[in-house]
Amino acid sequence: MTEELVSQACELREQLLEPGQRLRLAPQAANLGTWEHVPGTHALHRGLPVMDGFELATRLNQGRPSALRSIAVTGYGNPKDRARTAAAGFAHHLVKPVDIAELQAALE
Repeated sequence: MTEELVSQACELREQLLEPGQRLRLAPQAANLGTWEHVPGTHALHRGLPVMDGFELATRLNQGRPSALRSIAVTGYGNPKDRARTAAAGFAHHLVKPVDIAELQAALE
């Protein structure tokens, strides 16, 4: 999960995780470059500083035989924003504050 508001990310992690599951947090997109393994599903905040979620999703998918499943987490929810997210290849578009049940369903 990429979210610059660490407190929100930690709260979501606490609500989502079940015993035996892992969720890695990256407060900035640049942090993902230090990971040895990028998970197959990731939740990205669209409005990240330095590199937004659109650019990050593109970079994460470069050189992969199949695209990662991306979930947009954003404060923007109008039809134009949803269309842009869909066009960028995101599987889901969730508007903050994120409903935990909706996020869990998107992750399954």
